[in-house]
Amino acid sequence: MTESAGPTDTPRHVRGLSWDEGERLSAEQHALHPARERILAWAEDHQGVFAGLWLDNTAFLDGIGPVRIGVGAVHGAGAVARQALLPLVRDPDLLAVVEMAFCERALWELQDDIVARYLGKAIGPTRVTGVGVDVEANVLTVMLNQADADLEARVRAECEPVPVRIELGEFRPLPLELDGMQKDGT
Repeated sequence: MTESAGPTDTPRHVRGLSWDEGERLSAEQHALHPARERILAWAEDHQGVFAGLWLDNTAFLDGIGPVRIGVGAVHGAGAVARQALLPLVRDPDLLAVVEMAFCERALWELQDDIVARYLGKAIGPTRVTGVGVDVEANVLTVMLNQADADLEARVRAECEPVPVRIELGEFRPLPLELDGMQKDGT
């Protein structure tokens, strides 16, 4: 689920929220934590149906509703999954079930396979610098240090039928010092 235009036809983003709005968003997200945990427990027993879980801030950011829990279900299983999940959420309006092509387990297994075959290995001048699952989009993202049409085609073919989004760049973990803070906190 992506952010959609609200009453002003301009999508809002978390970074544009005031302090009070940010606190309210955080509180709504936190209130969904118990339902999220119950859904994840259900997902353990339904891995072939479960396609992922995310917090959908769209209605909140548009000023038209609360934060909701988005749950992906494999095509054809959405209605059954919704009925099973409704008792796990305190308010049915807080649950959005979206049908998707691939279960989350298949995406994670594919990620592990691409990591084992490519991550950290030189393939000519090109390297796979990161691999991730985008649960909301139901795709695998593969990051390359530079464009390489041959490698991109090979990775896409190896991942068929799962769609692969190619991004260019280097994955860099966050530094230990954030915003100029030193390790000793000063």
